[in-house]
Amino acid sequence: MAIWRVKVLGEFSLLAPDGQCVSLPGRKHRALMAYVLLASGKTVNREKLLGLLWGSRSDGQARASLRGVLSEIQRTLKKFSESPIDADRSNIYINQDLIELDVDQLADATRSSSTDTLAAAFGLYGGELLESINLNEQHFEDWKQAEQQNLQATYRKVLTRYLQVLNQKGRGEDLERVAHQLLELDGADEDAHRALMNLYFHQGNTSLALRQFNLCRERLKTQYNSDVSDETLSLLSFIKSPAEDFQQRVSSANSDDFDLSKSSIDTMPEIALAILPIVVSQSEQIGPEFGELISGEIIGAVAKFKWFRVIPGSETFRLKIKSLSAANIARKIGANYLMSGRIRKIRETYTLSVELVDCVNNRIFWSERFILPSEALIYPEDIVDRVVGQLDAKIRASEISQAHRRDRESLSAYQCTLLALSNIYDLSNEAYEDSEKLFAKATKLNPNNSWFYSIWALWKMFCLGQAWGQYPEDEFKRAGELAHQAIKRDPDDALALVVLGHFESFWGRNLEQGRKLIDYSLKLNPYSSFAWMISAATYAYCGEPQQALERLEKSKLLCPVEQHFEFLFDTANCVTHLFNHDPKLAAEWGYKTVRENPRFTNGYKHLLVALGHLGKADEFEHYINLLREIDPSFEAESFLQSFPFAKDADREFYRKGLLSTAAAPGANAAPLI
Repeated sequence: MAIWRVKVLGEFSLLAPDGQCVSLPGRKHRALMAYVLLASGKTVNREKLLGLLWGSRSDGQARASLRGVLSEIQRTLKKFSESPIDADRSNIYINQDLIELDVDQLADATRSSSTDTLAAAFGLYGGELLESINLNEQHFEDWKQAEQQNLQATYRKVLTRYLQVLNQKGRGEDLERVAHQLLELDGADEDAHRALMNLYFHQGNTSLALRQFNLCRERLKTQYNSDVSDETLSLLSFIKSPAEDFQQRVSSANSDDFDLSKSSIDTMPEIALAILPIVVSQSEQIGPEFGELISGEIIGAVAKFKWFRVIPGSETFRLKIKSLSAANIARKIGANYLMSGRIRKIRETYTLSVELVDCVNNRIFWSERFILPSEALIYPEDIVDRVVGQLDAKIRASEISQAHRRDRESLSAYQCTLLALSNIYDLSNEAYEDSEKLFAKATKLNPNNSWFYSIWALWKMFCLGQAWGQYPEDEFKRAGELAHQAIKRDPDDALALVVLGHFESFWGRNLEQGRKLIDYSLKLNPYSSFAWMISAATYAYCGEPQQALERLEKSKLLCPVEQHFEFLFDTANCVTHLFNHDPKLAAEWGYKTVRENPRFTNGYKHLLVALGHLGKADEFEHYINLLREIDPSFEAESFLQSFPFAKDADREFYRKGLLSTAAAPGANAAPLI
């Protein structure tokens, strides 16, 4: 018997019995056929179709259109084989014996225990019903939305059934794939979360199992305002208290002081960013897929920052999500921030406009327009870099601002760390003491997140540069410990690697090891403006100022300015130009540094080198007096001995700048950069 194969999930497709792809003339032809195929008994009254597909037309026009569409469908199908569709004066019919419909296969699979049948059904759901068929008819759209919900529920039954069968047969790889597909449909599906928890645990990865529980709890709270079930809690209890022999196998993969089975499970970032598909306004040169390409690239790139979470595109690219307001999206998928964008052609120029919305407070707090040159219409790499670099900085600035408005007693671990980080700008003894308390609280609340330790290690190094703390040797040792603690918790955390690299190169005087760590960090996350700035300073210490200057340009491209830390970027520029033996440009950046933050001691030290070379004795005396007020113990010779020069010529250049002026004293505190 000749069988027609019809697919209505995702893009509509129709295959003739000989395998040829049949193209129906228009959207309403495909909509009519799909509607009849999905009807009970595969029979539909003509009057029903008139209201569904031509409700906005007069009765006479609608009837004529229906006759025309039916006639064209019949003519098209009969070119290939016996037509499965027929009609009389009252009804339209589908001969079920001639049709193989994907939706029917899906329904049959809900009652099957065959892995082959379930696997075939798993691949059937290529998207929502009639995904690209949109008619300007309200009754049709209402019907389609209701059917989409019903079919999605059917597909969830298939996936749940498939999970059960795979679990019984111990097929972990397939199980993980099916569970993630189930979570794309409903991020709070406990069956899928439990399946993944159990799978990860039996693979010996307790860390992932606990993270999956945390994600499950978060999704249930956000989407349904409910807690996890007793069944999920029982599985959690089993994972956290496994049998002794299994526990030994799991713990052997973890460090001695980092026992996840006894620690807090709150390791997922509190902050979540959602990115919608970028809309492309009507254009002959590029289509909507170009906007989705850019959005997908931004999602993948931003995910490399581990201090906040990026919601997968599988959730944000869904049609229903795209039509919601920012507040509704926040409630539905748990987003704190939402980025949207639009590409327009203005005269002969394409531009990309992006907006970043704070969903909690319902406000746009960053928007920018980027010019897309003609070559960028193939792949806008520089634009992606710039958007991603600024997303990191803008979200951090927003979170710091909000953390300052919180009650101190109710601060979360993330908020404690953000507040401590912002104290870098304050540069007072009070800020130093406050940050120590905040970091201690953060790591007590959540001892497993590498980001907290990275920021604390960076802060410790900063304090060493400012000559804070009664016992510098202890501070030095503690900074190194914290940097290594971050790496233990996440060996692939790019920020942890760049902080450890800075510690090794500047404080450990191991420039080659520091450079390797920093370069690896940039491979893991090439979008961090901060990491490029740190790498520039390290390459300067190594005596490669041209490489350092290129890295500063990359840092600036990614994020032109970040107010809390601008003085650190200015210092890196000053240092790099000094290693390039250009005191004039170095002085310009040095002036900027001390204006940005007059209490930053290291800004003065590099400025003094530049002023010494320029012979500006009066200015040298003015700035050395300002430095003495902040750091009376400054001695040039100690500074020259402690600074990490790879080349003697660079050390002599610094020495000449500091000591060539009669007013020049000497220094003790080493700089952060």
